[in-house]
Amino acid sequence: MAHAFRFRLRTLLAVLALVGALCAILFQFIPMVMRYGVGRHQRAITEELVLFEQQCTEITDRKGAAHAIAMLDYVQNYYVPSPGYRGTGETERSLESQRTRTMRVYATALEDYCGESHDFDVPAWHTWLAASADTKDNLPTTAGGKVPSP
Repeated sequence: MAHAFRFRLRTLLAVLALVGALCAILFQFIPMVMRYGVGRHQRAITEELVLFEQQCTEITDRKGAAHAIAMLDYVQNYYVPSPGYRGTGETERSLESQRTRTMRVYATALEDYCGESHDFDVPAWHTWLAASADTKDNLPTTAGGKVPSP
């Protein structure tokens, strides 16, 4: 009986050691898989920001200015790296660099249109837009987090 107990104890300890080793491996492996998936997504978002940048053309009216302000706001908050959404350092730097370039294109277009400089300050741009309002203009609402259509 003592021999069988020792055998069971050794077997139990071996199984517990194996389970512990597997858990340690999984705790190392899962974040790598998550980082890989997030990295792929962040590269896709970087490409999408390039498309947003290319869509920004010269602003010729208040409706175009309102769209540019909405896009500037949207791009600033579009899949920003944060806890739980981390890629590799290189991927995140590339994403943030493209985000800044895209925002710069919209801010520059707004500055060229109105002659004022508010950089990436969306509330200041909204204030400018409201102050320059023409009562004949019926601009669509851009609030609500939806991407405005060009």
